[in-house]
Amino acid sequence: MLESAEIARLIVAFIFTVFVIIAIYYGLSRYGKPFLSQKGIIKILDVKYLGKGISLIFVEVKNKQFFLSVSDKEVKILEKWEKEEKKENLSEKT
Repeated sequence: MLESAEIARLIVAFIFTVFVIIAIYYGLSRYGKPFLSQKGIIKILDVKYLGKGISLIFVEVKNKQFFLSVSDKEVKILEKWEKEEKKENLSEKT
């Protein structure tokens, strides 16, 4: 059987492990977003998974937007747009 010292050590190790898991979860949920944010010139705006290894991705690179089809074997550009500025859209409506 386990002695009381071994049981106490097991309980302390379990509590420590749970505390570390909670701390990591809290840290990532609170401070992880700035590290994961997209500050480069390539931004993934949306991803839709259609099945195993097949997805549609909407990407923005500088002033261009791309609609991509991605599979295990290839990446295809389905559509390509020039990004319009919001100021230009407002001036055209008036």
